[in-house]
Amino acid sequence: MHRLLLIAATMIVATLSTFAQVSNVSADEAKKLITSTKNIQVLDVRTPDEWKGGHLAMAKHINVNDADFAAKVAKLDTSKPVVVYCAAGGRSSRAAALMASKGFTTIYNVTNGGYTQLAATGLPTSTK
Repeated sequence: MHRLLLIAATMIVATLSTFAQVSNVSADEAKKLITSTKNIQVLDVRTPDEWKGGHLAMAKHINVNDADFAAKVAKLDTSKPVVVYCAAGGRSSRAAALMASKGFTTIYNVTNGGYTQLAATGLPTSTK
């Protein structure tokens, strides 16, 4: 019986360790992650008009409001960490939750300011 409990506990721990970790981070914390984490992905989930008005130069754009958001985000590498941002943190929170359900392992959600605060950290931006 003890052996069965040990096996069951091991299986539970292994299963829990495969769940995604979503961490809410500030713009300053996101900058540190972006500049120091190898292979980090940066995802802007705002609307196309917001994207055209300015975005982080290294970011990929997938509008969280698009009907095919899940299909588009599935093309990203689920094993690499990803920083997700929007304008304030609401849409990126929604995107992060969906990404977690799709198997992304490490997700950093930028809250409290989104793009405006990220741009203010000095990260490179673009309007192209």
